[in-house]
Amino acid sequence: TKFYSLTKRGGQIVFCVTLSLFMSAFSFTALGQTPLNIDGESRFRSHGYGVTNHSFDIQVRQTVSPFGSNTNTFTINNCTVNIFSGTIGTYGTATQNVNTLQILPRSVNNFNDYINGVTTLDLVHITRHINGIASLNTLLPTADGPYRRISADANFDHTITTADHTMISDLILGVRTNLTRTSWEWVNANDVAVNSVDFNNNPYNYVINYLWPGFPGGIIFASRSRNNIISNMSNYFTFRSTKIGDIVGSGSGSSGTNSWICGTGTYITGENTENRTSNLDAETKVLKGSKIKVKVDINAISDLMSVELPISINNESFEISKINCASNSARWNYMQDENVLMFVDYDYSSNVLGFTSGQYVEIDLIAKKDIDDVNNFIHWSKERNVEIIDDNLSEADATAKMEIILQDSQLDKIIWDSNNNSLTITSNKNGISKLSIYNLSGQKVLELDAPHDLEKHHSVDLNHLNSSTLYIATLRNNNSITSYKFFKN
Repeated sequence: TKFYSLTKRGGQIVFCVTLSLFMSAFSFTALGQTPLNIDGESRFRSHGYGVTNHSFDIQVRQTVSPFGSNTNTFTINNCTVNIFSGTIGTYGTATQNVNTLQILPRSVNNFNDYINGVTTLDLVHITRHINGIASLNTLLPTADGPYRRISADANFDHTITTADHTMISDLILGVRTNLTRTSWEWVNANDVAVNSVDFNNNPYNYVINYLWPGFPGGIIFASRSRNNIISNMSNYFTFRSTKIGDIVGSGSGSSGTNSWICGTGTYITGENTENRTSNLDAETKVLKGSKIKVKVDINAISDLMSVELPISINNESFEISKINCASNSARWNYMQDENVLMFVDYDYSSNVLGFTSGQYVEIDLIAKKDIDDVNNFIHWSKERNVEIIDDNLSEADATAKMEIILQDSQLDKIIWDSNNNSLTITSNKNGISKLSIYNLSGQKVLELDAPHDLEKHHSVDLNHLNSSTLYIATLRNNNSITSYKFFKN
């Protein structure tokens, strides 16, 4: 199989790979090792499909003098195959029990890995389990039950409590960037198959220790012969994985099903949520100091169990001055580094939300600088989906509409050009403003109508004014007044 895929690229690559394998075998022999080709696989929970982006460190230790060891890393990159394969070095003769295998599966464990696939729907299922409404064992397929309980144990204390769903909620909000355990956990497939009853009752006992290279570190098969490894390869190198915090898949988007999981079977319970729209007046230019109001309306036809809203607000462009949310159970956090204001809303007692339809949240913003198009800096996050879950624990028949309103907009701006002795007027609206210029004695020395529009900057020539004098210019546009001091050389 390996050579079939390689020959698709041409004979020269096959030759290079063959040479590489030969040199690898030579290196093993030079170190007193006998090379052994192995194959393993990693599947997702009880399903027939697997997970990509996982690595397996396999160390072989010689248990007799001279006590050598070698470690090799195998990575699953092809999600449709879910197989890792390669060569390890073994010691002794074919029948000598002098090889101890130490195997550690691992993931990248960064924030994107931790958050991948974890949503408020998972929190709803965890709280229902805690409150005795529906055990995680009863969700379909029931064979996934022990894996779900491992996934719900966010703080790694072998119980599922309020502390777990609070920790996962903080992760979604971005209050924390990791959990007190690795983002994924693995079990040995043969181990849980042989002990299926105990695995169902005590799943936490079968999680592979992730302290590597500490003791015991990974899973250990002590004192094996090369022949034993060959005949029991599937027992040693076949694993099942589960994602911490990810109880069920809610859709096909980036924040629904974990993007590393290959399958599209019963793990996915609903449709992708694309029930979000946005609306803004055509005039999208905003000047520094302008006040913006962002409103999000949710319209649903049934009771809601949870809401997750990711709103992108550029931190360099806007300051959040106030947030009002209609739901008392909602929590929110602004992740400045990610420029995302995240709302997570679910009831700790597993009740439906007190909110169903209408204005869900109102956000007041102040522009930190001039912005040509506000749509580029305020919008739905592209990294996560809006998730609205109904009382049937599925994607609600609902819409989330975002409206951006320019409230107290700094319509006009005055710029003094000392080189040309002119004032330039900019605005985010079409119209005419009244320009008045005063000297330090308060005497009005000039007044005129100053036209402005979105496309052009209009300049007023002031060469006729007295030099070496400080002036004050005011620009009136309806209820907006802009003042500016300038010194004419």
